[in-house]
Amino acid sequence: MGDYELCDVCMEGVTLINEFITSQKTFADIKPHAINLCVKVLTKKGYHGDYMCPGIVESYGPGTWFVFVQLSLDPLTVCEKLNYCLPSMGLWKTTGERKVEADYNPHRLVPDRVVPREAGDELSGTEKILRILQLSDIHVDPYYTTGAATDCGLYICCRSQFNGTGSAGQYGNYDCCDIPVRTLDIVLSAIRKLDPAPDFIIYTGDSPPHDVWQESWDSQLKADSLVVQRLNEQLEGFTIYPAIGNHESYPESFYYQPSTAYQALNSKLATLWGSWFNVSADQRESIEISAYYTTLVRPGLRILSFNTDYGYLANFYFLLNDRIPAYREQQQFMKDVLAGARQSNEKVIIIGHVPPGDKGSSVMDYGDFYTDLAVNYSDVIVLHLFGHTHHDEFELVSACFLYLDSEIFLSEGKTDVKLLYSAKDEYGLSDMSPQSWRSLSDR
Repeated sequence: MGDYELCDVCMEGVTLINEFITSQKTFADIKPHAINLCVKVLTKKGYHGDYMCPGIVESYGPGTWFVFVQLSLDPLTVCEKLNYCLPSMGLWKTTGERKVEADYNPHRLVPDRVVPREAGDELSGTEKILRILQLSDIHVDPYYTTGAATDCGLYICCRSQFNGTGSAGQYGNYDCCDIPVRTLDIVLSAIRKLDPAPDFIIYTGDSPPHDVWQESWDSQLKADSLVVQRLNEQLEGFTIYPAIGNHESYPESFYYQPSTAYQALNSKLATLWGSWFNVSADQRESIEISAYYTTLVRPGLRILSFNTDYGYLANFYFLLNDRIPAYREQQQFMKDVLAGARQSNEKVIIIGHVPPGDKGSSVMDYGDFYTDLAVNYSDVIVLHLFGHTHHDEFELVSACFLYLDSEIFLSEGKTDVKLLYSAKDEYGLSDMSPQSWRSLSDR
């Protein structure tokens, strides 16, 4: 998504859809043309579009068709909203700063442990330093096969039925495969042995694999349940605060709250998440409505988890956000939680999946809303945690981050996990203030 070079292809596709809508055609009429266009796009990107596109169109076609029938927008407007016809660049608001990606290209599954506030055993009064561990984008592939092809021309490889070259290792292949369950178990085992242990864990979503051309509701929900089961078994006794990822639904990246299928997903998530932390009755209701919630971690510190699918470019339903009451309700909920936290003298950690400043992934309105939120409540928000990009990176917004250090861990494809680096040491930061990160980005 968000590929400027595909502007012409995007407008061609929208023009074709509009022509079919005007002539009162159905999705069945446009389906062969959609497959041909899909093959054209994926072949340009170096994939076997002829293999994947029938399944992709079957999954994504009806929802996409529904959206365009509702709107019938002109091609340039649609493609600009999808960031296909705008040059890519950092955060949307001028109050924000450009996203900076670290030099590392780590071939690993990364848990990121963050220690908030200032150094020392105590922060103020009797408050202790909190050690927070973040997990994100696990993407477990239950069909991963050791020795299978690692270069197969598909979104993911490393399955016995996919032909190609290369040989999948026992614990994964970062470039073109998702991970086997055994690798997840190794990482979770290492987390369990951390000393000192994390006070709690944040999971910013995405459990299913990237086999988008052969997904179903059943496969997605099984993957969601598998990860919850594995974390429950390996991390018994830990409190885990989750956020919904774009892969949790079917088809992945699509999320349309008014649909009964997505309401069923929300209900399923409320049950699964209820095994990770104490979900109050009112917050279970908000999860069931639209997969967002807030909960008090301890006196003075609150988690706010929200659904970023509304602001994800690949979710074409975002074009209907203005017609979805739950979308505005979530935004009001976030404002109310932050205002209430300010009044109660609480600090808030915001967690989500899709980063608001990633123009390749985030909708303009979403980036604007979140930047305003971060700036207006910079005295309340102490940490923003997102996933999705599969990179070690940070974004700067005019807000106050009060934490000690960020430690990145490496799984080497063996049976151990080790500390890779400390952000302060690696980047020469005097502290973790916005000023220090700005200095780093300038350097």
